[in-house]
Amino acid sequence: MGFSIFQLLYALIAAFFFIIMVFTNKDKNKQYLKFVLLAFPFMTITINISLIEIAIFDFITSSFLILFYTPKLSSLKLSGTYYNIFLLLCLLLGLE
Repeated sequence: MGFSIFQLLYALIAAFFFIIMVFTNKDKNKQYLKFVLLAFPFMTITINISLIEIAIFDFITSSFLILFYTPKLSSLKLSGTYYNIFLLLCLLLGLE
């Protein structure tokens, strides 16, 4: 049983992700977003490990959250108007 082109792409994308994350000196959260946008066309590639099917996006995201994520100290401050509009939209979309 040999490697298919999709398994090779999966391994190359995962290796490229780890190389970028380990050797970057910039904000790792921003580098993750840039990498996801760069590798977006390949995000649906999946690999089957016995009964588990793992997409490259799931693998990269879980690896990032476990190994490289750094929380920010600033909090998101929403004004009351925007927050209320957001809640109203969520309710309207949820009722459909």
